[in-house]
Order: sequence, then structure tokens, then C-alpha cells
Amino acid sequence: MKTWEVIVIGGGIIGLSLALALRKRGLRVLVVERGEPGCEASYAAAGMIADFGPELPPSLLPLALASARMYPEFVHELQDESGTQVDLRDNGTLLLSGPAGSGLGWKSGWEAEDDLEPVSPKALAELEPELRLREHAAFFRKERSVDPRALATAAIRAAKHREVDVVTGSAVQRVMTSEGRASGVFAGKTAYSAPMVVNCAGAWAGNIPPSQFPVRPVKGQILSVIG
Repeated sequence: MKTWEVIVIGGGIIGLSLALALRKRGLRVLVVERGEPGCEASYAAAGMIADFGPELPPSLLPLALASARMYPEFVHELQDESGTQVDLRDNGTLLLSGPAGSGLGWKSGWEAEDDLEPVSPKALAELEPELRLREHAAFFRKERSVDPRALATAAIRAAKHREVDVVTGSAVQRVMTSEGRASGVFAGKTAYSAPMVVNCAGAWAGNIPPSQFPVRPVKGQILSVIG
């Protein structure tokens, strides 16, 4: 009977990247995905490598900043192992304030002002010729972005290269426990054993007993303009 040292619930970019990191450290890893790897939130993401935002708790800001700094190296390793380009870009992000005199409407009070560069009307016209502002100010922030679908594909290929085991089409119904510790997961009609279980199920993480997590999905809007 095959055994693993770690079971990762969820085959999105978080679960896959964690599985890769664990394999690099020599651990036997199983990823259990309810659908197909990389085809849920990771597939629908906008690809922004954003290390700030009003939804990010201030306590997590140092981790977000450190993660953003590490991302180019992470992408480089992923591309080397998978042979897949993920289109990492550093074009930056334009941020708009609220109406004149109201301050930056998207700021939550803890982002660093030094990260923002005011954009003049002339420079804005060069960056986005179709954007016309009357009562708003524009600011530029250095940020990266990536093609999320290419990133997921690269992670899946790298996982196969690293011999990460993956079970697909099998939703985890519960985490098994023994003497107060995780001992594996029960998915479909099969029990998978491991002394460590990591829940990377994203918006569905709170639906896996016995533990309850205050997790909820957040809806985003993306407007794609081509032409």
C-alpha cells in the first residue's frame, strides 16, 4: 500500500506550489483535487501579483511583500522544470483616486505612500489613451502580473516532473484524525493516509470537517479590452 508524508487538499496554484516545495525537500506528497488541477479559481484569476489591497489584513503585509519579491525566482524555476513560459510581466498598475479632494478611495490606511507615483495627465494619455479623468487622480505602482492559466499549466507539468502524486475528480469529504492529529483524508470512497494534511482548498476550505474555518469566496470583476 502506497503511503505519503503529506497530503495537500486542492490542486490550484497554492496547492501545487506547496507540493513542489515539499517534494524539493524530499517528502512524498499526494495532491487530492475535486476536479482537474488548475481549473478552478486559479484558472479564472486575473494574474496580478499584488502585495497590497484593502482586503489584505495588515498582519499579512510583510508576508505579501516578501512573496512578491520572491516571485521572479519562483517563476524562473517553474519555467525551467516545466518547459512552459508563464508570461511574467512588470508593467505595473494604474490606481485611481476617489473624486477630487476625497483622497485615495482604494487605500485602507496602511499601504506605503512611497510605493505610489503620481501620473500626470500627459503621461496617463500615453499609458492609456482611451482613459479620460475629470475628478480623479491617477497613480502608478510597480507590480508584476502573470498569465494564470500558463502558470497553472507549468505547475502541473513541474509536479509531474517531480513525481508528485495527484488524485483528480475526488472531493475530500473529511480529514481523518487519530488521537487529535491529522492522519489522512477520506475522498470519494477511498481513504488516503499521511501524518500531515494541508488544506489548500481555497474558498471551499471551510467546508471540510472536522475543522471549521471562517472562509468565504470573494467575487472580482475583470474587464478585458481588445482592439
